[in-house]
Amino acid sequence: MVVLRENDDERSAESTFVREVVQRAEAKLAQLQARKKHIHSRMQALRYLVTHAEANYGRAAESPVVHTDAVQENASTPVERYRLQRQSRLRRACRIALMETDQPQSCAEIYERIQKRGSMSFDLNDNALQILSVQLKAMATNSEVVCSVANGETRWQWKRE
Repeated sequence: MVVLRENDDERSAESTFVREVVQRAEAKLAQLQARKKHIHSRMQALRYLVTHAEANYGRAAESPVVHTDAVQENASTPVERYRLQRQSRLRRACRIALMETDQPQSCAEIYERIQKRGSMSFDLNDNALQILSVQLKAMATNSEVVCSVANGETRWQWKRE
């Protein structure tokens, strides 16, 4: 009987230790998930600021139609080259999505068309609708698309000549 009690005491101590380790791991995991959520929201805020700063201060509006030759000539750094290439792909994807229909489309509908066609992939951290909206506004500034508001929702349509 003495041997059984010692084994029971050891098992009890082991299970208590295991519970403590699991509780610590769960607490650490909760902290890491909260930190990840905070970092993700900060990244979205920074992307928003960068996107709107470019739109407001003319970087995006200076050369909204970017051709692949212009990408190579205007890009001073690899990061800038990537940004210009991505902007060019996004503009092309928007054009294609808008040309597919005669009806004005919302940003969400345009996004769905782009995703369905696979014309452009958005990073998981990107706010796709916001990025599309900025690009469509630049296209409207260049008179490539027509912007209208229907039922309080901004809608975009390819400008047919």
